[in-house]
Amino acid sequence: MNEINTNPNKSRSVSPLAVVISALVWLFLFSLPFFWVEKDSVSGTIIFPWAKIALSNSLIMACMFVYYFNHFLLIPQLLLKEPRWLYFVCLNIILILLTGQLLYAAISGMMQCDFFQESMKPGWANFAMGYITDPPKGHTLPPPPPHAGPIPQKTFLSIDLLLFLRDHLLLAICVVVCVLVRFSLRWRDAEHVRRETELNLLKHQINPHFMLNTLNNIYALIGFDPEKAQNAVMDLAKMLRYLLYDTNENFVSMEKELQFLRNYIELMKLRVAPSLNLTVEVLVQNPQTMHIAPMLAGAIVENAFKHGISGSQDDFIKIKSFDDENNIILEVINSYYPKENNEKNNSGVGLATLERRLELLYKKNYQFSAKPMADGKSFRAFLSVPKYIKN
Repeated sequence: MNEINTNPNKSRSVSPLAVVISALVWLFLFSLPFFWVEKDSVSGTIIFPWAKIALSNSLIMACMFVYYFNHFLLIPQLLLKEPRWLYFVCLNIILILLTGQLLYAAISGMMQCDFFQESMKPGWANFAMGYITDPPKGHTLPPPPPHAGPIPQKTFLSIDLLLFLRDHLLLAICVVVCVLVRFSLRWRDAEHVRRETELNLLKHQINPHFMLNTLNNIYALIGFDPEKAQNAVMDLAKMLRYLLYDTNENFVSMEKELQFLRNYIELMKLRVAPSLNLTVEVLVQNPQTMHIAPMLAGAIVENAFKHGISGSQDDFIKIKSFDDENNIILEVINSYYPKENNEKNNSGVGLATLERRLELLYKKNYQFSAKPMADGKSFRAFLSVPKYIKN
């Protein structure tokens, strides 16, 4: 069953999923060197190359430092507020060079420790990932195996320059990745704000449109039945309370939406002719436990009353709402009277707005159709949305 957060104001800047993914990525990188196990050719025992593991993780820690220094300081201050790319690039060049030098100094210091000297004895040709080719203090290099070839000589171009380029390139890649991540997060937050703003505008478009029709109905009642007009005002007050206080959230209780629908139908029954064949069937189970976007049912039923009644004896509106295992379903069938072209331009505002709201709130997880039926005398609106259960 689907669950949903009904508070649209909850901050999206920190995503628990993003934190977990980030932690898993760094944990994976730190664990990679532990897969570099060696097997002793004489005893056959497994040997962990602790020197390589420590030196590799030192490089990963340097990458981690550069990444989060950009993530929390340089990018927010130099790119997100007011883009200053020149300062950003220059400061990162300095940061990468300083971090690279500190990394090299730290590795050189670790190489002098007894632990590293002992761990490097068995395999001089592979120790230290090539950072230092001189033997540890107090030791002489054993002769290499016959198939190993001559002992590699330390030269600046063959070792130091390649290591310099490798380490600093990795640090620069971390900066690029960090920029991409931060800007993707910024785009996500901006898209969320845009989506919320558009939803609010669509809500404001629905409510005045609905209120205009309702006030016209009450105005028509005042002249010939003041008592019914008073009852209509009471129903309108209940509906206004719903519109003012409940529709500020993206999702509301299905029970409140159904109560709004009942109030609206009672209000409209005061205006329409007694000959209207109106049937309402609500079969939703436990509506207080599920949530739906506000004014979905209201917009469809309003359209039926506005465009499906001509005052003839054949007018009818059939409203049915029910739920299945995963969805809430609303079906409205009403008499159909095609409009002239000049009337069509001013009709259907509610349904067009409704469909845009469905796209924003439910993405592709909904079904909606509103079209004339095959007989040409009926109009059917069908809506199916996920059954969101209250947290």
